[in-house]
Amino acid sequence: MKENKIPFIVIFVTSIISVFYFCLNVNSWKFSFVGDEWSFYLKAVEIAKSNFLINPFSLDGVWGQNPVTFSMYQAIFIKLLGANNFAWRISTILLLVPMSLFFFLWIKQLFDWRVAMISTLVMQTSFYLANFLKIGYPNPFSLTLFIISIYILNLFSINLDKKLAFFLGIILGISFYIYIGILFPLMLIPYFIVLFWKKYSIKKLFAPSLFIVLSYSIILIPFFIQISHSDTYLKIITEKTILKKEYSNYFQPILNVFNNLILFFRNNDYNQNHFVTGPYLDYFSQIFTLLGIGYILKNLKNKSFLLLLIMFLSTAFVIGITSPYSYSPTTRGIFFLPFGFAFTGLGIDILLRKISKKHYWKIFIPLIIIIFSLNLYKSQVGVFKKYVFEPTALIVKYLQEEKEKKSKKITYLIIPENNNYNYQNIEILRQAYGLNEIKFSVKKVNKITCEELKNINIIIFKENENILNSIKKQSCGINVLVI
Repeated sequence: MKENKIPFIVIFVTSIISVFYFCLNVNSWKFSFVGDEWSFYLKAVEIAKSNFLINPFSLDGVWGQNPVTFSMYQAIFIKLLGANNFAWRISTILLLVPMSLFFFLWIKQLFDWRVAMISTLVMQTSFYLANFLKIGYPNPFSLTLFIISIYILNLFSINLDKKLAFFLGIILGISFYIYIGILFPLMLIPYFIVLFWKKYSIKKLFAPSLFIVLSYSIILIPFFIQISHSDTYLKIITEKTILKKEYSNYFQPILNVFNNLILFFRNNDYNQNHFVTGPYLDYFSQIFTLLGIGYILKNLKNKSFLLLLIMFLSTAFVIGITSPYSYSPTTRGIFFLPFGFAFTGLGIDILLRKISKKHYWKIFIPLIIIIFSLNLYKSQVGVFKKYVFEPTALIVKYLQEEKEKKSKKITYLIIPENNNYNYQNIEILRQAYGLNEIKFSVKKVNKITCEELKNINIIIFKENENILNSIKKQSCGINVLVI
């Protein structure tokens, strides 16, 4: 077997294994609710039920902020596997496979297959990806397209193939309709400049590059047709941009850029949510990342090292200055992960070559097992030690426990009449998790009597003390769960 085939076989096999790792507890209540992700589930179900009779570039998607492109992708899994939680979440988890492949190919182009394979294996151990890919957000799909676009740009630089240029434009055009994909061309411009610097004359580069612009423009035609009839979409999407910033400090964009650069070592999302807490990399990987960054800075005359650093800095800069937030949201932080994995891969490669080229892989195997173990622990246990679960997730936990006990009792969630809790989400989750057999309903009342609650389980939120006190005063002797 030729040596150059071995890394591809390894990456394929480890990608499949990693999918199983990423699926751990995918149906657990712990991963059941972030806050707004279930709108994507409903849209995917709607598209599947309509047999995909919808404009794939329609802007009328989730919340009016997301085109339907990503929801159509999720709808494929709903159609094949049914309208359930697993079918929905596996759609994003399986993105790990193309993500791994194209990341490996990109890093291999820059360095060699060893660095590429190590970096990809580090990616596949990531607690961040293992947890975040369980959410039905478009961000992982966007990240996959981002990695593919960088790889295709690298391929295009080899011989200015017009077909590759056209394909790159298509990838960027599709990205335009996915979360922050509109920013990808801005991120890629510095990389493009360094990649082609003194390699080709502007005259020779100009014509092939037009094919990128041409195919990109073609994909954007549906967008311009739609907004020519209505500017509602533009008004909605600008709410999450620098045009509607949530801070008043003029230096905040600079701080955002700096904070983006250190996410591997410090999480700057004050919410610490989306099943991700703490730094984006485990402590072992952080050490190797520092080693890798140091090696890059020492070898900037080497174009490959410069390209990786430029792409990282460009991504941090563009996301930082366009963010409306005074913190680094986890939802955008996912775009920095490939660079952390690459830095870690470089650091490990440098260390192993220094220690022993002969025993390179013998040392690496226990090392990657340690890194995987740290990430496995963090993804399944560590993240949740200080994690504040949403009430809806705790209700799913209760319903799953009731199902396991085969309980026949009725459960009421009692909330005040003026409470703004979105209890409709519970019905969506009951269907998706197969919990409809558990008798459950929501009662909006300010006062209750013991007679109403005979032989009924009660759930009450902690903040609704008035209802809880009412039950205690009457000494109903009923089963009350306070969450």
